[in-house]
Amino acid sequence: MIKEVIDKFNQTFVTTHSYELYRLLKRKNKVHTNFYYIKREKDTSVITELPNELKNYDSEYEYFFHQLYKFNQDNTDADIYLIGHCARRFLDNYLEYKIPNNQNSLDKLTKYIKNINEDVIRFSILYRIVNDESHVHPEILFDKSYLISAISLLLETIKNYDKLHYDTLGESCGIQL
Repeated sequence: MIKEVIDKFNQTFVTTHSYELYRLLKRKNKVHTNFYYIKREKDTSVITELPNELKNYDSEYEYFFHQLYKFNQDNTDADIYLIGHCARRFLDNYLEYKIPNNQNSLDKLTKYIKNINEDVIRFSILYRIVNDESHVHPEILFDKSYLISAISLLLETIKNYDKLHYDTLGESCGIQL
């Protein structure tokens, strides 16, 4: 239906949270297509240019990794709401790849952490922080040091226990690791 609408009219606006739909639209017509990003700033929404990370990557997984990596390097001006969301989605995707079964993300994380002989309690806290912060509203003030520690632990764990995966993500994101 969307393809028919796009083919029929000169101008079409589509808003989506679905990266798959965005990717389909992005591949549809590269010549006459513009993409924008709607960003929340306090009590309003602002339409901005689409960030390069979203323009350049074919998967949201790469986008999530890039956002988390940048946050881990320098979090002074970070969009905490976005980072919490990226962390939860990145972790869910990573665990789905590592443990492809019907278990929920916390059970998968527990299984993964036991397999690498790390402290399950520490990673349960990471999961709780990432999951909670992905649903926080920007106007709610919280101590972001918890999120900083959680992101650092998440990335360091993948770097230490799945180095090829970590390095390949960095390479695909154009990051010098």
